[in-house]
Amino acid sequence: MINILSCFKENNSWIVEVGSHELYIDGKGGQNGDEGFIGNTRFTKVLNENRLVVEKDISPGKYSLHIDKNVVFDIGVQHSAQHLFSAIAYNEYGLNTVGFRMTETYTTVDLDSKDLNDNFIDKLEEKINLAIGEGKRISTATIKREEANSIQTLRKKISDKVVGDVRIVTIDSLDTSACAGYHVSNISEIRIFKIINFEKIKGNYTRFYFLAGERAIQDFIKKIK
Repeated sequence: MINILSCFKENNSWIVEVGSHELYIDGKGGQNGDEGFIGNTRFTKVLNENRLVVEKDISPGKYSLHIDKNVVFDIGVQHSAQHLFSAIAYNEYGLNTVGFRMTETYTTVDLDSKDLNDNFIDKLEEKINLAIGEGKRISTATIKREEANSIQTLRKKISDKVVGDVRIVTIDSLDTSACAGYHVSNISEIRIFKIINFEKIKGNYTRFYFLAGERAIQDFIKKIK
């Protein structure tokens, strides 16, 4: 259940204010947020701890809450693909991920190198798709922050700004990272990974645009047609 306190229009969008919720906020950690239904009204974005974007006006009151599992799965595919991308870039080439952002149509990852060419990108993409075929398990565990930073295989040290418990996401024998986002349970669920573009940014970094899973398949079908 979710309690709607008010509903109003802002910048041509309907916004509901709620008492509280446990939904995933859009943009948190670079990831897309939850979507679903409040009663019979669809919500399309979780703005913060108290506000959601809905498709139409809705009266105050208590409503049933349904999260769209298909959206959650798609987010999990894209986010797990990002972890796999970052892991192989780091393990094979010593490149660090310095940025990550997911949208409804593509995902971007920024690596700390500006000298990456087409040949490198083809090899990186090939390694990622070969890894997907190996079907390694993805597991999560929530542990104390002090314990987390002592993990030898942690790809990136946890920021000093992080307090309290830390959720660790592990791809068997490939990657260990702190992350609170959605993931699939096995990298085989990613199915396919495709880099669709790359560009130099901020002088020293390269930004990659990619699609994974059903997004990549539908993009292929559209281009073939």
